[in-house]
Amino acid sequence: MFSSDDFNHDSGSLEAYILGSEVVKNFLKYVERHDVCPEYAADIRKALQICDLAVEEKRLLMDLVTALPGSFNNAATVMFTGNEEKSPFEFDNYGQFNGLGGSLDEDKARLIFGVNIAMQLKLEQGKRIAAALEEKTLTVTETEDMTLEVIEISYPDQERRSKYSAANRCLAGELEIEPCGSVTLRSTSIKDGKDTSDADAVLGVATNDMEVTFFLEKSILKLLKIGMKLRVKVCTLNEGIRFIKALKAVYPTYYTFLPQQLMLNYKEPTPYNRRASNVHDYDEDGRLKGPEQEDENVIEE
Repeated sequence: MFSSDDFNHDSGSLEAYILGSEVVKNFLKYVERHDVCPEYAADIRKALQICDLAVEEKRLLMDLVTALPGSFNNAATVMFTGNEEKSPFEFDNYGQFNGLGGSLDEDKARLIFGVNIAMQLKLEQGKRIAAALEEKTLTVTETEDMTLEVIEISYPDQERRSKYSAANRCLAGELEIEPCGSVTLRSTSIKDGKDTSDADAVLGVATNDMEVTFFLEKSILKLLKIGMKLRVKVCTLNEGIRFIKALKAVYPTYYTFLPQQLMLNYKEPTPYNRRASNVHDYDEDGRLKGPEQEDENVIEE
């Protein structure tokens, strides 16, 4: 349960996580050495491996939640969604470009988006998108939340990296565009103890093996591993290109939902010495009556 958790708003300190993992490992080693549960010896060895894997992936995921969506996806977000209001429950790097140390304006966003499109797409499709950009007909047609699992990671090859280097020389130090590769993900579901089967049917949530591909910088691709799962907000352009607008949560490769997680925020009920309110407690405008009425609600012990 300690390791099997999602990495969202509060991922905690790495030092505390390593310390907690060592505590779990020491307990498992004690159980293994004293042959306490011989029938579960294989499971104990597997749990010890996960303790080491958890620390390794913790480092990756802590960097991943600050790196995603990445410069290309941020540029697309700036260009095609503007400054629309975002949910405070999403943590994204909207408008941030680490190489510039500040906000990403629309001119720099167009440069980053345009260079990456030219490098990643075939000539015919690239020309079509360039024309759509010029005519301002490239728009977002769909925005949806997706739960995805990483199935393939493609790093930029030497030829593509050389093209990026040539493009950066042409920019004459105005900004440095990091070479992008791609990551392919498959739609999946993540158990969290909530029955959403009816809601999924109504909303048409994808349950098939739909695959999607995103362009990401090489430094971000290095943080991903096959089997990691992500909850992301995805925008689709009318030319079929998808980009990540926001990251909602990321899960390690070994993630397994445990029912005990539902008790993490449990609080013991406390005595309540007031009777339940009723229609007589409200005035004709539907407002709860004043403090004098509240005093009458106290139940004598």
